[in-house]
Amino acid sequence: MSADSILYIDNLEQQQTNGFVLTWQSIPGEWYRIERTTNLLGGVWANITPSLIQGSESGMNSCAIGVDAANAAYLRVRNQ
Repeated sequence: MSADSILYIDNLEQQQTNGFVLTWQSIPGEWYRIERTTNLLGGVWANITPSLIQGSESGMNSCAIGVDAANAAYLRVRNQ
């Protein structure tokens, strides 16, 4: 990833069930991981995807994420 690259979440679409689809801009061949924390001020970030996600040829990636209202959290997409 070059210094000029910007990683950002493009869309967050709520699903009818307990979850949503997270879509972000990606670079083909790069690897990404989705993480969560409940505290932005010193919280520990934990993986919520079981494995790394490879950037798609289209330049956009999506991942369905289940949620529980009792366990609200902040999310981030990290380039590995």
